[in-house]
Amino acid sequence: PPETPPEQQQQQPHNGAGERTGRRRPGAEAFASWEECESSELEVCKKRLAEHLALLPGLRDCTGEAPELLEGCLSDSQGAILVFESEVERRVEELFPQEIFSVGPELTNIVNEGYLVLDIRPAAAQPHAQDAIERLARCWWALAQGTTRWATLVFVAVPAGGLEEDHESSFAELYKEEVLRAPAPLIFAAQRCTASGTSAASGASGGEGNLGGHVRGAKVAAAGAHRTAAKQKAPLQDEEEELVRDISDFLREQPHEVQELASNFAQRFNTSVRANPHSPYSPEGKNDGSFKKWLLARGFVSGGIYENNKSRFSLPPGGVLLPPTSDAPPP
Repeated sequence: PPETPPEQQQQQPHNGAGERTGRRRPGAEAFASWEECESSELEVCKKRLAEHLALLPGLRDCTGEAPELLEGCLSDSQGAILVFESEVERRVEELFPQEIFSVGPELTNIVNEGYLVLDIRPAAAQPHAQDAIERLARCWWALAQGTTRWATLVFVAVPAGGLEEDHESSFAELYKEEVLRAPAPLIFAAQRCTASGTSAASGASGGEGNLGGHVRGAKVAAAGAHRTAAKQKAPLQDEEEELVRDISDFLREQPHEVQELASNFAQRFNTSVRANPHSPYSPEGKNDGSFKKWLLARGFVSGGIYENNKSRFSLPPGGVLLPPTSDAPPP
């Protein structure tokens, strides 16, 4: 562990009096008008993330140990903290459900084994990012003093209404401006805006999310249908569930490389998932990584990276979660 705490290191934007000394960076104005979300939206996002991460193999939720692991770092009244411990390396996009945009280290895009500390804030404005990085730096320092494990730091923004697609590049630029201030590997993530123009967190019913192996049909029902007289899934939703079943059958005997999956199923993904107006994936997208993100979101397991950028997918223990095949409505 380093001998000086993070607040005394050069990259921290405070002088001895605790005042900010960093200049206002270009791009900050792009986020100045972003309003803070309601506390209920932040809690929904926190729950979604926790459930999604808990489904990933080799990750242990140790948020309950945070008061001891991060002693003195949890007094900040803004936002919320999640702490997980990973036993394996994984790609950045595997950490987040499909409705959360993320940006991380460009050269590796790999999260090392060790602790993962997430600071969830109610807006994506630059002051929220700076405050989160400062608290994450204190968390890193506490972990460095008490453990020998690596730590990856994550700022998660939940702006009111969600992050619009047009602002994703600006949010990525903010990451590039702020990343050098962090004492450890840093990831930025933000709740996306849904097709209806609302935050994906605010559209959840009762705090339920559609992450990991959870069925996206639950989100569609919460958004509008809600046990109507028809009590039927949309045709595209049926096609998506059929696609999940076929991929599950394909992977039942052995794992397959993601390019092999794409050659067999990507066209059906485009017509049944991208074309769905409730889907967060752009219908005009191509080779943007959406197919792989969707596989992870539906519960399929990535076996890690080999030969530079290849990866194999397999079924999780017990298979992926699928809706019942009967016409009976869910309880």
